[in-house]
Amino acid sequence: MAVQTIKLGKEKVLNLDSSIGWLLKYREQFGRDILPDLLPLLTAGVDFAISTAAGLEGGKVSMKDLVENLDKDAVESIMMDIAMLESTTVINIIWALNANYKKRNGEDVQSPEVWAETMDYFPLDVILPKALKLIMESTVSTKNLKRLQSLGKMMNQSNLIPSSLEQSQEDSATKA
Repeated sequence: MAVQTIKLGKEKVLNLDSSIGWLLKYREQFGRDILPDLLPLLTAGVDFAISTAAGLEGGKVSMKDLVENLDKDAVESIMMDIAMLESTTVINIIWALNANYKKRNGEDVQSPEVWAETMDYFPLDVILPKALKLIMESTVSTKNLKRLQSLGKMMNQSNLIPSSLEQSQEDSATKA
């Protein structure tokens, strides 16, 4: 079971569970499958990792090597896929992950509208990377996930990831 607890301020937490039930919750609540929205994003991430990692085999990788081997088209593609997601789609995904956690833990599940009204603070720059990481862990093959994780580590060590994302990666150590 892949669970992530995200702190939202001093007293509020958001629990996400990416076990398969969240996909069913999403479809049940919103009347459509998530894959048309999610698959391009997952595919772009995997393609990006594979194309970039292909030129980085071997031992220690320098910042110069990493930058030279970045697939600019893949970077542009993943950024476009993220930009094309509607904000409500992102919120709906987060709701479904949270509803899955609540159902598995015997808690009441609120409608998306009521749930959203309880959120005074909803930092997408913190929540979205953690949610995507959970989704990737439960929907991407182990081989491709390892490639993505290795690439993320290299980018983090090379200071290519902005500090807000870096912090959110460090926070992901608070898995439940």
